Amino acid sequence: RRVHGGVLTAALGAETQSLETGTGPSVSPRALKAELERVNGLVAQFPHDARVYNKRAKVHTRMNHTQAALNDFASAIHLQHPPRAVFYLNRAYLYEKLGLLAQALDDLDMAIQLGPSVERMQAAYLFRGRVLRKLGHKARARKDLETALLYEGAAVPRIRAEIRRLDGKRKPARKPKRSESSDQPDESGSVSSRKGVSPAKKGSAKKGSAKKGSAKKG
Repeated sequence: RRVHGGVLTAALGAETQSLETGTGPSVSPRALKAELERVNGLVAQFPHDARVYNKRAKVHTRMNHTQAALNDFASAIHLQHPPRAVFYLNRAYLYEKLGLLAQALDDLDMAIQLGPSVERMQAAYLFRGRVLRKLGHKARARKDLETALLYEGAAVPRIRAEIRRLDGKRKPARKPKRSESSDQPDESGSVSSRKGVSPAKKGSAKKGSAKKGSAKKG
């Protein structure tokens, strides 16, 4: 029985989300095995749809089935003309994971040339900037990371972290909070002593002691 294209899209779920930005929480091996069986069924039913191969390649990547993932990414790229940018982004993620940075860079160049969606442009430039940094191309890496900051998205903290790595800086240490008993102006502008007693109150305390002394003499 043929399934309508809309049903296939629903079955694929967030297949357009890249591995680099959409790995999500960890999934149990049992759940991954069940997902692979489900996607195998989609591939059997839609053998000419590039999206099902991309989906299965992502599952293989998470299961560390390297060669199977590479085969499926190649099928996805071959079946759609022009290929979707996300196919190259996903394969670049796998290449980076394998330490094949030159191949990852080639795929990222192609992905950006194809023009990812606006929502994915920030992640694409961040991804390429990170790979360029690892390859030692600091000037190009900085340019990509600064470009990534021009786009709106949730990756800004990650971009800034990459720029710190590029500059050889660590995350700024959190400054310890000063204790409440430290010398700081209060709301009236006077400075409290380290024991939390204002100079004016200290003076009052001394006068009180003097009065007590006078009372004893009397």
